[in-house]
Amino acid sequence: MNRPSNKIIILLVIAILVVGGAFFFKNFDWTKIRNPFASKTETQNQNLQVLAENEINKDSDQDGLKDWEEKLWKTDPSSSDTDKDGTSDGEEVKEGRDPKLAGPNDKISKDAAIQKIIQSSETENLNPTEKLSREFLAQYLGTNPSGGTLTDAEKNALIGNLTAESITPFTYKRHSASELKVLPDGSAETIRAYGNILGKIIVLNTKIKLESETTILQSALAGEDKEKLKELDPIIARYTTIVSQGMKISVPPTAAELHIHFMNALTDLAESASRMKVVFEDPLTTLKSLSAYSEAETELTTSIADLQDYFSKNGVVFNKNEYGYTFRPTQ
Repeated sequence: MNRPSNKIIILLVIAILVVGGAFFFKNFDWTKIRNPFASKTETQNQNLQVLAENEINKDSDQDGLKDWEEKLWKTDPSSSDTDKDGTSDGEEVKEGRDPKLAGPNDKISKDAAIQKIIQSSETENLNPTEKLSREFLAQYLGTNPSGGTLTDAEKNALIGNLTAESITPFTYKRHSASELKVLPDGSAETIRAYGNILGKIIVLNTKIKLESETTILQSALAGEDKEKLKELDPIIARYTTIVSQGMKISVPPTAAELHIHFMNALTDLAESASRMKVVFEDPLTTLKSLSAYSEAETELTTSIADLQDYFSKNGVVFNKNEYGYTFRPTQ
């Protein structure tokens, strides 16, 4: 079995994820948390989902088969009758016929087709996306609903089941407090010094404004522009540098766990952004990383708020001339 094109793999997995209800990004009120790492727009998540949904529903030749279904059957999405036998591709599929083979003697042997898919999956070196698409096609062909073809509801149910089984967020390696140099002194002066050192690392590494990861990913998918994904590199480098420098500083004993939560949130964002870069080769890996990305954003938001609260509760109020001012409480 020939390997499907990268674009079709992308659209198929996006279809699986959106229909399955797992393709989303949580919205946060970034006006309440002064996050120096990303600039979000309220419509960004909606736009990315609309893009995916438009691709799912596209039927370029109006033959009853979505474009991504045409690629499963290896038919021509720009021709309503691939085999030129007078019956549209969609009608042939409904009738249990092969839309690539002129009729009338073109009945599909589902068992043979499924066996071929299984054998090719076992012998080929497939990435997670390719494995999922093969599994979907095998189940798609193997379903025997009344009327001989899948309804939209049945397709959605099948896709949803595969989503639940296959789309799980990544779990990345976590830092622990045991890696930190913990100071014996937890005085207000020590806490203030810690806040200024950590604030300096953040400020010096976030001077340049960068697009958010999801904006870059959306633009790359919309324009089929792999080069656009290179814009993720400075974002990944930013997260990685802050973590590298942040893990080397001395931390008050009362701030150790808060500091680790902050470092782990940034580490997870860096790991997730790295996996976004493979969207054109292995979109399933990218889409799985988006769940981890969303969770990391939540952790980052919480960790910043916790650090702000920590300084406030310890009577540390930074003035505008201090680097620690980035952690000032906000209304």
